[in-house]
Amino acid sequence: MKKYLALIAVLFVLTTKVEAQEQWLPVSAPSVSGDVNFYSLYFTSATTGYVVGDSGYIFKTTNSGSSWTRPEMTRQDRARQDKTR
Repeated sequence: MKKYLALIAVLFVLTTKVEAQEQWLPVSAPSVSGDVNFYSLYFTSATTGYVVGDSGYIFKTTNSGSSWTRPEMTRQDRARQDKTR
């Protein structure tokens, strides 16, 4: 549970500007079965972001973290992923 709370806190920090923030809103963490540690979070825009974790878990959001999906990966994507392990 602490991992998910930490992820949510990181989402808030990376996706909002402190001087423009009027209130904090909760977001959901990606849903996985079992115990998964999330290690990296990267947003390419205000709404689109990625989070990666154990066992090659990768999730994508297109709505600022309200929901997460596992993106389709090409053979080239998987080869790049294997090189970074």
